[in-house]
Amino acid sequence: DDEIRLRLKWEPESFKPQEAVRETKEVLTFEAVTDLYLKYRQFSRVSLTNLLYAIKPFMPIIGPYDITQIGRKELVQALNLIDNGKVKATTVHRKFSIIKAIMGFALRRGYIDSLPPYPELLKKTRPAIIPPTQEEIERLYRLACPHLQRVILLGSKLGLRVGQSEMLKLKWSDFDFNRNVLVLRAANKNKAEPIREIP
Repeated sequence: DDEIRLRLKWEPESFKPQEAVRETKEVLTFEAVTDLYLKYRQFSRVSLTNLLYAIKPFMPIIGPYDITQIGRKELVQALNLIDNGKVKATTVHRKFSIIKAIMGFALRRGYIDSLPPYPELLKKTRPAIIPPTQEEIERLYRLACPHLQRVILLGSKLGLRVGQSEMLKLKWSDFDFNRNVLVLRAANKNKAEPIREIP
């Protein structure tokens, strides 16, 4: 009786004759699922702007497709739009990872039964960063303004990240002159090493 009363109050449609309740299967496009994904994730304004900019090139191609009909062929078309030979492999990976995230969301929500086979992406390569020589650092130091000289000195001798993450957070109390070390509260890059000591 209690269950029936609750159903009468909150689910009155469950008492309608079965033929009156018509089940219509809505066709969800990739674009519609993307909208649902963005609403679900609730990105910050900056992240949302960056994400929308990243997906803009391939949305006209795969956006109108029924999410259940997207296969390898459609993903290759999207990948070709992203990878036009003018962008780095890391950019291609980042943009294509958005498609993967949306397809994964569709799978978890039951909009698709399985993930399509993804095309193979180019291997990520990072150019080698060659640090300046001692002579180059000395020349930069001589020509720099006094406030930049401090940045050059601290950056080159202590290997600090320039900016709010490390260098601009320094305090005199961080320097242990008895042991001749800088006790640095590191940037939030490595959770395993929140503090490091630099001679």
